[in-house]
Amino acid sequence: MAAVARAEGDDETAAAHLDEAERIGRAGTVPGSYLSSVLRGLGELAAARGDLADAHSLFEESLSLARNVSDELSATESAERLASLGGPKPT
Repeated sequence: MAAVARAEGDDETAAAHLDEAERIGRAGTVPGSYLSSVLRGLGELAAARGDLADAHSLFEESLSLARNVSDELSATESAERLASLGGPKPT
């Protein structure tokens, strides 16, 4: 649902869906790869609104989690998003 909202240009609704998905993911009731994907989506929203420090943190956490659960595709996607921010973590 978040992806559809983003595609329609409704980042506010996308963020609401992703926030709920993050809550579910952090409760531990879904696989770690799910939470990694959610965090990557939240990072993409943060980057789109210009909050590069938040985006960086979310992409780093997504990457770490993907690696911890051996999700190579998610790890690659998170690493690419992190690299797209360029440079060290903004403050």
